Amino acid sequence: MLSLLVAVTTLTVSACTTAKAPNPVVVQANEYAFTAPDSLPAGATAFGLANGGKVAHEVIVVRLRPNADIQEILRLDRADSSWSALRDQPSGILTAEPGVTTPGQLLINLQAGERYLLVCNFRDAEAAPAHMHLGMFKLITVRESSE
Repeated sequence: MLSLLVAVTTLTVSACTTAKAPNPVVVQANEYAFTAPDSLPAGATAFGLANGGKVAHEVIVVRLRPNADIQEILRLDRADSSWSALRDQPSGILTAEPGVTTPGQLLINLQAGERYLLVCNFRDAEAAPAHMHLGMFKLITVRESSE
């Protein structure tokens, strides 16, 4: 019985030490654009946000449905914000004041063939357009992992 317990413990430790660390991706935010890769490999990905701008920004990570078109999303969002038929629920949101890099990250398990939209919905004033409509969005396509 003792030898069986040792074998199980060894397997558990071995399995824990071989887990691959998430792919780190820091999204750079400025007025009014994101800098991030156009594509990412499938697998665990840790998104961070670095705000190099002069106003607060957020990054909302949204998985798009296969039929989603960016221009249609922008049109619907301008009209009434109802583009939910073109997306799944947001995977998460990070916010950062000017000059700040978020200490936390969003961990998302990306699947090959998926597309994600990064958006900032902050406004500089109540009557101002959302940053998304000033160009602050980024489409990311998920490709097969090389591993």
